[in-house]
Amino acid sequence: SVLTAATVASLLAANPATIFVLDEAFIEFTTSIETLIPLLARFDNLLIMRSLTKAYAIPGLRLGYVVASEALIARLTAGKAPWTVSALAAAAGHFIFENFATVQPPTPQLLADRAAFATQLAQVEGLAVEPSHTHYFLAKLPYGTAADLKRWLLARHGLLIRDAGNFRSLSPAHFRVSTRPASDNLLLLNALRAWTALPA
Repeated sequence: SVLTAATVASLLAANPATIFVLDEAFIEFTTSIETLIPLLARFDNLLIMRSLTKAYAIPGLRLGYVVASEALIARLTAGKAPWTVSALAAAAGHFIFENFATVQPPTPQLLADRAAFATQLAQVEGLAVEPSHTHYFLAKLPYGTAADLKRWLLARHGLLIRDAGNFRSLSPAHFRVSTRPASDNLLLLNALRAWTALPA
């Protein structure tokens, strides 16, 4: 479920001595959730985390930022360890913000492709797909393990999925995929259909 801005605002107002940390790392990839940054004008006990890693496809750099009141930022800065960001990550961050208008990812197209991909993924026989508010999906195989599927997809089709078998409360049959351009999605869908058609 998704908390509304009104619900979060009521929690912030009712608990002024508590600092609330909200993770908006994937917010660029959904139309179901609005950013709560406007609430910062009303509440000093809110801190919002954002990620450049996801939206700008720089996973190895682990780069993000926080948005909060000046007082809260000062408290964070006072307790911050030195060298928390590598020189390469810092350079990437500077480049992104200095060229913000021209380096935007193709998020609108991904979100447009997401709906079709979700429908097609759910139609793969035997595959159980969880509903998602964003462009990636959690699925469960009817048999076998995600680790086996991952090896098979890579060896036979040059495709890579995220084995989710080590996620808390999930099984070895769970895996995660994200929406790609339509042609890439079709490659994965055809490969998954071939896998589920194999003898158990």
